[in-house]
Amino acid sequence: MKTQHMFILSLLIVMLTVTTAQAVSLTYTYSDKDYLGGASWGSMTAYVEDANTLGIRYTAAPTSVIGAGSTATGFAFTFSGALPIAIYNPSRGAFGDDQDVLKWVVFEKKLSTLPPPQNGDEFNPVIDNKYVFEFAATEGDGRSINSTGVKAGQSDIFYMDFNSSAVDFLAFSLADLKSFVELTAVRLMGLPSDINGGSLFLAGKLEDSTPAPVPEPGTILLLGIGIAGLGLYRMKRG
Repeated sequence: MKTQHMFILSLLIVMLTVTTAQAVSLTYTYSDKDYLGGASWGSMTAYVEDANTLGIRYTAAPTSVIGAGSTATGFAFTFSGALPIAIYNPSRGAFGDDQDVLKWVVFEKKLSTLPPPQNGDEFNPVIDNKYVFEFAATEGDGRSINSTGVKAGQSDIFYMDFNSSAVDFLAFSLADLKSFVELTAVRLMGLPSDINGGSLFLAGKLEDSTPAPVPEPGTILLLGIGIAGLGLYRMKRG
């Protein structure tokens, strides 16, 4: 009887205290009504990796949509109240679809800057300003001028670290993340010459984002207690 009570108590604890955390993320698409019939050249998901890190996944549209030569060679962001202090790749092999060879190099404003986005007039208010944080892809050494990027049908993942005194992403709600990531953009090159001379710089259009429930560590622990209690109860009965 005592064991049965322990099992029932364990289940009650799990049922009454299970909570879920929200995997906060935003998804952007990149299109211009003047090209591709308004179809998107790709999509970006910005998500909370840890307290001070945002993860970014960019996925280019397939060759059937954007053509084999189309390449995302750079990205730009404007953040509210903070700038990244580092940008880097995941560990090699951490993601099966990541382009491990790409090195993302931050632009120095005095040397290079991207223009306002070509699709800026499709936003309300119009996006006619330049971006605060810009970077491009190179191959090999960080000083290489061999420009490359994310080709049609490919994905790439990278991380951006922020100063711990400036942000705590784990405390962010979806609304907080929307306010923090003010603007995103992608630079596309290798396009047919009749598409803006072969290159585009497009601002991201925020899609509806619904957080997915993810078990917190405490929830997992409580589930373990419940399962252990069930196992012990069955052993005693046997």
